[in-house]
Amino acid sequence: MLNSHDKHVNLQRKKTRAQSGFTFAEVIFALIIVTMMVLMFGAVAPVLMRETQQGSNYTEAALIAQAKMNQLRTTSFDNLGSSAALISSGIIDAVNSNGSYDFSTNSTDNLAAYFPNGTTGTITCTADTTTGSMSSGVYNVTVTISWPISGSSPGSFTLENKIINY
Repeated sequence: MLNSHDKHVNLQRKKTRAQSGFTFAEVIFALIIVTMMVLMFGAVAPVLMRETQQGSNYTEAALIAQAKMNQLRTTSFDNLGSSAALISSGIIDAVNSNGSYDFSTNSTDNLAAYFPNGTTGTITCTADTTTGSMSSGVYNVTVTISWPISGSSPGSFTLENKIINY
């Protein structure tokens, strides 16, 4: 025959055994929460990756445009208007039909190493028209790098500067 102490111990064991696991409803609820978290991450991850790549492209474009502008600053002022001099010095590759300069395939700049296929780099050097003549000794220089982005409008970075003949 069980005494009152043994009955109390047996009741505690039964309670502990019944409370030791998760109920089916608790497991289903936890799975639903985990599934929702995975789905939310799956929806956000591609956007984050695309935005990270776009930020990287802007940073690379800014660095390359600044390097190109520095090349132009160290070039003789008289050569800024001469496509032949800029080609022979390796600053540009060709002259575009609109008169701008192209440096997309230049081995020095190698845009293909940093950007997707179809990326272009252009330079425009124009006389400063605020004085009405080139004798002012000022060129407005624009360096633009544009790259394709799948599914949206292309990315572009433009750096503008004045180069003055002292």
